[in-house]
Amino acid sequence: MEFDAAIGDIAITMRRTVTLDFTQPFIETGLVILAPVKQHITSSWAFLQPFTLQMWCVTGSYFLIVGVVVWVLEHRINDDFRGSVRQQIITIFWFSFSTLFFAHRENTMSSSGRGVLIIWLFVVLIIVSSYTASLTSILTVQQLDTSIKGIDDLKSSNDPIGFQVGSFAQDYMVKELNISRSRLRALSSPQEYAEALKLGPKEGGVMAIVDERPYVELFLSTYCKIAVAGTDFTSRGWGFAFPRDSPLQVDLSTAILSLSENGELQRIHDKWLKTGECATD
Repeated sequence: MEFDAAIGDIAITMRRTVTLDFTQPFIETGLVILAPVKQHITSSWAFLQPFTLQMWCVTGSYFLIVGVVVWVLEHRINDDFRGSVRQQIITIFWFSFSTLFFAHRENTMSSSGRGVLIIWLFVVLIIVSSYTASLTSILTVQQLDTSIKGIDDLKSSNDPIGFQVGSFAQDYMVKELNISRSRLRALSSPQEYAEALKLGPKEGGVMAIVDERPYVELFLSTYCKIAVAGTDFTSRGWGFAFPRDSPLQVDLSTAILSLSENGELQRIHDKWLKTGECATD
């Protein structure tokens, strides 16, 4: 049986264009990675989250080092840095950490001491600004994160990867990304997507799913605890297929271009692919 046209979500690929004529793409698409997300729960210790433990240790060490350096430069000529051994140690700690709030009371008299203090106060300003911005983001914005950042994470792992039955994503991952076919798992419905990602690779599921963006957008309009990891790593489109030299191909391409130029294609996209309870997430 021969057909005059094939209309649907048909990806325009190099192999298919050898034997078929395609219209202009009616929607842009590309392969993306779906991965489960985890939410960072804000706790009473949230004020420690903007910096890592290593960053906290390094910052504290520099505070002490600057205090000692200023004391070495000042204690011979500045009465504020003199006294008993105990008083001088307290002064070093107090001076260094009070600069965090620009509340130090000790005056610097030497040129070298003032130069060190100016540079250090500038560094403190940057640290405080970065900390404040990060903490504000943590406390006011829902923090979501995926364990997968992009395609390199998929290639370097040995965990299973899901794909939609019949999608060209399978051949692309095997031939272009050199991912072993034994790692690929065929999935046929949004429910299977959600279940496989929920289980994870350790319980018979998958670490991620590779699929085309329009399918992913529709999926994400319902399933909220999953997100796109990284960016699109292919650039393709969906079009209607016709036999070679079919006159219908030109007419349909013209109609699609007209819809694209007047914004109708974008309105259709927003109506059908950006709906659902998860759209605002």
